[in-house]
Amino acid sequence: MLRRWLVASAYNLDRFLASTLLGAPPQETISSQAARARDRGERWGRLLCGALGLVRPGHCDKALDDAQRLDAADRYHEES
Repeated sequence: MLRRWLVASAYNLDRFLASTLLGAPPQETISSQAARARDRGERWGRLLCGALGLVRPGHCDKALDDAQRLDAADRYHEES
């Protein structure tokens, strides 16, 4: 139970920092923003995704997929 709380807290802190530091929407994480920056060819995104990929391969891509899925769900609910 403590592990679940720690993971949820870290995720929420990540989203808060992405929002406040990078101006990202609330459902975005620093990793998803790094993936977007990497895809635009920005150096910081390539470096961060490269470093995260050493620890957890595909991390930035998964974060971006999750953010896009949440964004699509938000748009669907707004249109309903």
